[in-house]
Amino acid sequence: MKKTGEKIVHFIFFLLGLITVGFVLLISIYLVVSGIPAIRQIDLGEFLFGKVWASTAAEPRYGILPFILTSIYGTAGTILLGVPIGFLTAVYLAKLAPPKIKNTMQAAVSLLAGIPSVVYGLVGMMVLVPGIRKVFHVPDGASLLAAIIVREPKNRPAELSGGCIRFGGREVAGHPYGGAAGLCRWCHYRLHSFGRAYSGRIGSAAFYGRVRPCDQ
Repeated sequence: MKKTGEKIVHFIFFLLGLITVGFVLLISIYLVVSGIPAIRQIDLGEFLFGKVWASTAAEPRYGILPFILTSIYGTAGTILLGVPIGFLTAVYLAKLAPPKIKNTMQAAVSLLAGIPSVVYGLVGMMVLVPGIRKVFHVPDGASLLAAIIVREPKNRPAELSGGCIRFGGREVAGHPYGGAAGLCRWCHYRLHSFGRAYSGRIGSAAFYGRVRPCDQ
């Protein structure tokens, strides 16, 4: 009876997953089909590689290359800034942090995942952008730096959860951190834990690499 119930629940979630994927595919197909007439008029090369977007000008221009490059640079900056911080924090939480600190930090970080992206964007526009303008004395603080920083809190739960899961329970049998084998604690982590956590690090970095220009 228990196995039957588990199979039913598994089927329901599997069906919901298929429905979600189906809706995403339908939306993508609709956007592509709806945009084909406009792309034919604009010219695909001009659309992809044009450097000017002026849809309301007397002679409209529809180049999206700046948006593409901004997404690429923003993703690269987020990975370079966020992955090392999240990776080392995951090591600390999984291996070094006392239980109280670990539980408190994990709960606090998990709360970040429940905050909508638009909230981070709003805080960035109201606090971060004016701050960058004042600190760096630039006419407009809405910059690539602001976009990178805004994405950081939203991506932090993925890096920490992936890292903690992969680092947890990776000790050498019989040795709390390899001390009996003549290794210092960090040497043990580097030799035995970091390598085994490779898939977790790659997965977390891939999550950082999501191209979500709408978040900015």
